[in-house]
Amino acid sequence: MTTKRLLCGVTAGAALIAGIACSPGTPPMGPEPVEPKNVTWDVTNSVGSAISLKFFDRTTGAVWPGSTTYWALDAGERQTYKLSCNKDSQICFGAALSKNRNYYWGVGLDNRSGCQGCCHVCGSGDPTPLSLRSQ
Repeated sequence: MTTKRLLCGVTAGAALIAGIACSPGTPPMGPEPVEPKNVTWDVTNSVGSAISLKFFDRTTGAVWPGSTTYWALDAGERQTYKLSCNKDSQICFGAALSKNRNYYWGVGLDNRSGCQGCCHVCGSGDPTPLSLRSQ
């Protein structure tokens, strides 16, 4: 089916060479559709100070809420973040104290730090709720 779609989208001549009959309604070639999914992160700030938080798609480069913005989470506050992502994309969280960005969790606010358990595959269910604590 993919081969027929590919060849019929290129030219009828290529399809004839391959011995595939194309109907007049065959759609043009294009990328296979990506199946959109969601991942929901449940985050609690158990630090005692405000934190800044964002999420990074390490597969596509997407950033939530944006490359130059972040979500603020006050001390003791709990929020749920539902992100729309492509199936099988790796989504990671990063957070830091609002007053001291050197104290961070996950991949940090710049997506440059290594981490264990701070990433989740989109479309494989929701990650375990996070409770960010000081150490």
